[in-house]
Amino acid sequence: MIIGKFLGADILGVYSTLKELLSKPVFQFINPMLNRVAFPVLSKSDLDKRITVYSRLNRIMYLISIPCFIVLYIHLDVFIKVALGEKWLSYIDISKYLILMLMIISIGNPVGILIKSFGKVKIGLIWEINVSIIRVLLLFIFVGYGINTLIISQIIYSLLILLFQYFFIVRKIIEYKFIDWLGNITFGLTFSLLIFFIHYVFVNYFNVYMLLLLEGSVFIFMVFTFKNKIKLS
Repeated sequence: MIIGKFLGADILGVYSTLKELLSKPVFQFINPMLNRVAFPVLSKSDLDKRITVYSRLNRIMYLISIPCFIVLYIHLDVFIKVALGEKWLSYIDISKYLILMLMIISIGNPVGILIKSFGKVKIGLIWEINVSIIRVLLLFIFVGYGINTLIISQIIYSLLILLFQYFFIVRKIIEYKFIDWLGNITFGLTFSLLIFFIHYVFVNYFNVYMLLLLEGSVFIFMVFTFKNKIKLS
């Protein structure tokens, strides 16, 4: 509503459509599936086991979601053209910023299942209310500078939220070490950088479909290589 009021209905429509499209693979398919599998395991485990399970849940989510957003990013023009049509290619810049924002938000997603499994729903509710209020205030502050600046402000805010989320929620609930959290994020980023590297080495030799096949094959190979590190139990 705020975007529509200050930037017009057209920009609001573009923002909403792109955000919904780019978030679908991770937020509507991958995360719910992992949550359904992980919640019973996390809820029934003792405290020490919960730390291990939660750490591995983070690792699995980052291993899948971060590379997924990276693949979207490097093949964005093809994805947008196929999904929405060629006229939407003029909004590539907005799409790139949205992918970065959504990727950062996805890194904080495992906190939701942690809150539920420990029965800390009230803490989660208070946190979400405060985060949402500040996010709306940022919309009011930056909306006048254009849609790109607005999304960049949300990217920076999402990064800050990640840090505060760890120190004020995760650490209050479970003894999950900061170095382990960063290590799991690095785990997902390493896979992503490998895919990124492969793409730019072979981009002049293969078409987009062959590239996707190659990137997917490398990803599957790496998952099987490190399968013992991503088992929940």
